[in-house]
Amino acid sequence: MTRRWRFLVVAAAVVALGAIALLTERSPSVDETARQLGSALRCPTCQGVSVADSPSPVARDMRDRIVSELRAGRTPDDIRREFVAAYGDWVLLEPPPRGLGLLPWAIPAAVLVAGGIRWALAARRWIGRDDGARGRLE
Repeated sequence: MTRRWRFLVVAAAVVALGAIALLTERSPSVDETARQLGSALRCPTCQGVSVADSPSPVARDMRDRIVSELRAGRTPDDIRREFVAAYGDWVLLEPPPRGLGLLPWAIPAAVLVAGGIRWALAARRWIGRDDGARGRLE
């Protein structure tokens, strides 16, 4: 076999192995999925601690419920919606930006807009003063 053919065979093998690796994407286990979902939910009895990290009995019950629901075939989105229905958007560590949840998103934007307007007005007055000063000196 010539050098060129060997190179082509090796290149084809590498491409085939890469394609096989992409096609056989590993799905996460029930425990991994439960951990991810528990990390996105807030423990009802703890201050700002996720269900996955909380040692409280309520969080332990929620973790057990998540695992049992996943094993029963429910999707993480269904389980998340169930907890939101029971506890409200508060149970999500990152609530959607609507209602009062919109305030943490809107306040920084409003401060930036107000600061920009303030800066533009100050710059306009400052530029206006410079033009007046130049006119008097000439």
